[in-house]
Amino acid sequence: MALALYKYDACGYCQRVLRAIADLGLQERIELRDTLVDPRWRKELVGATGRATVPVLRIEDEGEEVRWLPESRDIVAYLYERFGEGKKPPAIETRQIHRVATMAMWALLGAGIFFTEWQPSLWFAACLIGAVRSFHNAWRTRAWFPGAVGVVFLFACAAIALRAQGVMDVPWWYVAYGLVAVLLVATLIVRRRTR
Repeated sequence: MALALYKYDACGYCQRVLRAIADLGLQERIELRDTLVDPRWRKELVGATGRATVPVLRIEDEGEEVRWLPESRDIVAYLYERFGEGKKPPAIETRQIHRVATMAMWALLGAGIFFTEWQPSLWFAACLIGAVRSFHNAWRTRAWFPGAVGVVFLFACAAIALRAQGVMDVPWWYVAYGLVAVLLVATLIVRRRTR
């Protein structure tokens, strides 16, 4: 049996499948085919399925026709059923936790606008949630960009704390905008070099 996963790293649905592959210890059994890095894989995927949407698992059993399994939930269910030996997929996915954390972060930032006496505490908590979420994304995806965003959030936390204590007033949002601009330019340069 030959298995190949068509994916790309920035895709959240692909990350769900990659977590299942890691959880089941199938890294050596499933070939990873990044459709953004190698145009040949994208062309093959479009030729077989009629679309470039990922993730898609290519299943090739001996003596049988090649099967193409789209949809991350279906792929995860297939992998756990076939290789899980009774193991169940996780009930709560990281993506759901990230969604709640993002909503909490924005709610705290919004509350800080209306409750000015609590603004430093609310905004500090929001930026701390943003930092933890970004660092977790960086660790999970092995990408540097979310880690850099986490550093921006940590800088904002430090600036808010220093201002609240009356130590110094650091206009952290200007620094954050500058860092985001630098990260955007760096990302564009890296993408251009990898093409």
